[in-house]
Amino acid sequence: MNGKAHIFWERYHHLRGKSQRFIRFVALAWQWWLISAAVFAVRLVVDFCLNPRISVTKVLIALTLLGEIAALLREYAGKRHALSQLEFCRIDPRELARLSFRLNESYRSSCYDILNCHGLYVLYSPVINRRLPANSLAFKKKGQLRKSRIFLTIAPAVLLKSLQESSIVFKEAKVRLCTDLTNETFEHGIVYLQKTDYLASSCTNEITLTKVVSKELGCEIFNGVRNIGRITNDCAQPAYHVFTLQESPCSNHIGISTLAITKDGRIILTKQSPKKAQSPGLLAPSGSGSANWSDLKHTKDSLNRFLQNAMVRELQEELGFKHFKYQQLRTIIIGFARILNRRGKPEFFGVTFLDTPAALGKVSARERVFTEGFEEINIPITETDWQALATAEPKIDEELKQEITRGINIFIAENRVRLSPSLYLNLLFLKEWLRGTGHTADELPENPMECSSLYRAKSEGEKLCEG
Repeated sequence: MNGKAHIFWERYHHLRGKSQRFIRFVALAWQWWLISAAVFAVRLVVDFCLNPRISVTKVLIALTLLGEIAALLREYAGKRHALSQLEFCRIDPRELARLSFRLNESYRSSCYDILNCHGLYVLYSPVINRRLPANSLAFKKKGQLRKSRIFLTIAPAVLLKSLQESSIVFKEAKVRLCTDLTNETFEHGIVYLQKTDYLASSCTNEITLTKVVSKELGCEIFNGVRNIGRITNDCAQPAYHVFTLQESPCSNHIGISTLAITKDGRIILTKQSPKKAQSPGLLAPSGSGSANWSDLKHTKDSLNRFLQNAMVRELQEELGFKHFKYQQLRTIIIGFARILNRRGKPEFFGVTFLDTPAALGKVSARERVFTEGFEEINIPITETDWQALATAEPKIDEELKQEITRGINIFIAENRVRLSPSLYLNLLFLKEWLRGTGHTADELPENPMECSSLYRAKSEGEKLCEG
């Protein structure tokens, strides 16, 4: 019975995702055709309701409607043929290392740097991360994302290509972060959020390492890497000013990940299904995904509470802990980064302390489409140690921190190729958070992430040099 339920939900998710993408594809490509056909259809129905008798006017309206539908089908066939002449090519992530980036003054004053974490290029600040656990930022809603010209140009081709793939993607309402997390933001105390959806991200953030080539013209018509920032040519090579979240044309919906630590000293990990759109078949954090618009409910305009809601929801869905109450799940926000491999997409990372031994819940057949199984990292802590970590007490035994860090390092070294980018970063942020607990800013190491610095921010107008 469970096997049949799993197959049912897999087929349901595929059908739902493909139908949503097809409707979005048609709406983007022929919006005015559809409006015109809808007007004639409504007019015909209204006329028949008012007077069922056939007349010359009704026949003309019906013929016009049929003509509109025939023209729409002809246009659809032509559009599919034109888009089939486009070839999508993957760009090597190492191309990012060859670019010259610049950061604005607000980023530099907040100690942001671009790190190369084994091929994952992240914009990150240890100063901002130390302010996250106790931040009191409030949020305000700011309408809906406006589609850029580039989005409207490339989106039909991306959606048509996605219809031919087997990955599961939904058009769900997501939350777009419109404000950069800088020292100025923490002083003002407010960030702005917008409504977006996952398909908008598929046509912006997710095509960063993609170029589109026209087979007929034999030329490149889109290159995602070149759209990471504003290009200036005032030095030896073009410099890319990384888009701030305020000026970025991308969806930039908020990604969230959290690691669950149980009372008996285990960090629970999930193994992604091969059907998952992101990191298929790889190990992922205990709960990972993206923040839904519905997560904003009951948050009292608190950014921290909103992020915790989203992390706990993902954790409950993927581990089968839906019966847990918030009192049994203490979540701390420990990291923030913008992923340049995904055009600066914002990601938040956390750690959740489960008030229970590592007895995994029962994952529903619906969720097994996305989660294939579980693995664990054993860490040498007692229940007292767990309690100290969960309350983030200022004095935590240094040897305990070193033992936990050593266990994480061994796991990373043995499983590096199996780790998803979100899990790798979450583990790095967990180590950084452990080092920072009980220390002042002056006592922390200069590069707590232990990643090579790809670029260092210098004064305005200077090129960022390679590390």
